[in-house]
Amino acid sequence: WLVRTYYQAFGQPFFEELTTVESNILTIVMWPVMNLMLVNLLIAIMNDSYADVKENSKLEWMVEMYHMAKEYRTPSRLNVLLLLYDVLIFLLLKRDIDKRLKQLLGEQQSSVLRKLE
Repeated sequence: WLVRTYYQAFGQPFFEELTTVESNILTIVMWPVMNLMLVNLLIAIMNDSYADVKENSKLEWMVEMYHMAKEYRTPSRLNVLLLLYDVLIFLLLKRDIDKRLKQLLGEQQSSVLRKLE
């Protein structure tokens, strides 16, 4: 009798077995009570998760700030040399890149013109 009412609180109704007034009253009382308990359990689980995240958030923020400060405090010793190298490579290859682009664009334009004719 009590187990059946417990299952009814979780959504498995046994309406054909609800023949007495006591079982109807118990079902009517048990449904809201079980729903309140389930909502209370959900709130407790969410509160516990929020507390864990909040507890770890300060530590994670400190670790990220440490990594950011470490990254910007240590200068790259080869920064100027690598910059000069990149500029030279760009200037040397710029002419070749321009020629290739003109060839590609010329081929595409000529293929488009052929299709139009």
